[in-house]
Amino acid sequence: WLLIPRYRIFGSDELSVQTDSIAELAGNAYLELNPGDAQSLGLGAGDGLCLGNNPAIEVRLNSSLPDSCIGYTVGYSETLALVAGSRVTANKARDWLRPTAQLIGTDRGRSDV
Repeated sequence: WLLIPRYRIFGSDELSVQTDSIAELAGNAYLELNPGDAQSLGLGAGDGLCLGNNPAIEVRLNSSLPDSCIGYTVGYSETLALVAGSRVTANKARDWLRPTAQLIGTDRGRSDV
């Protein structure tokens, strides 16, 4: 599998996830596969995927990714060991527990809500 870096508006900057408010918007690290590749690995959206000997990361589906490529979110502690353009082995994670629901936005601190 070929690793492709995927940058996000919130979270991909090396210091942005160190700020509580930005980290809240950034959410968790994830890996992206096209639906066909995910199916060949027996994966669906929200399942866990292990790359090499790294801990499992949540899978999201993205039909714009080419075959045999895995996109990874840049700037997260879970993906710091991943190197763009390198090749890795990928296996469905055993005993994977999906993370809790993520907050899309926040109205924390607003008094008019």
